[in-house]
Amino acid sequence: MFDPSVSTHDEAVTRAINAAYLIEPRDVAHAFVASLTSRRLEYRSALGSFAFARLLPHHEPENSSGRSLCDICGDPIADQRVDWNIQNFLRIKWGGMGHGQPSYMSFDLDRFGELEKMIPTSDDWAVLERILTIAATQSPRARPDDLERAINKSLPSNRHERRVLLQILGFAGILKPRIVIPIFDRFIPFTERRTETELAYPFGAWRGVDAVDSDAVHFWFPEIHWAR
Repeated sequence: MFDPSVSTHDEAVTRAINAAYLIEPRDVAHAFVASLTSRRLEYRSALGSFAFARLLPHHEPENSSGRSLCDICGDPIADQRVDWNIQNFLRIKWGGMGHGQPSYMSFDLDRFGELEKMIPTSDDWAVLERILTIAATQSPRARPDDLERAINKSLPSNRHERRVLLQILGFAGILKPRIVIPIFDRFIPFTERRTETELAYPFGAWRGVDAVDSDAVHFWFPEIHWAR
């Protein structure tokens, strides 16, 4: 259990950047893979947070729209009192929410640093390859919900877990829509992360024609010989 505390914009940004600096991409990638059969979703969440935090710039809060959220990162500009138990529940129950916001990124990655390392099994790698193969062979007009249903029998999960999993692959640049700027190459400001659905950017814009980005697969999962 965690005591609620006040989170400031600047502290959250600094903590997220520092946490990512201490983590190797291989470790969050392996944790993601190891979560596929174990269903240890707190291990899955870290890849999503790291994918954002590794590119997160140091910045002052900006607010050009009169909203309460920073234009760059999406965290509240004003100090916020956070119930970290809720954030932890989201990690464990669904694999996280708010991966693109520094307050969640920093909490998620700090907790990841406390976990024992999990080594993916051959079954885990097989599940990942199956998910990627399914994504790469969808009909050109397939939408995110079609892909979520298509991977239904590939791993122990419910619908919400599968949606978060696919969103994380979007954050990592693996499911990279061609009609929006991918997060894999640069940090995308919060105000530019728009989709037409409730699904997170950029996965909400993914279509079957986008398939799977091989460069991102090789970056995160070099163990897989992916050449589609």
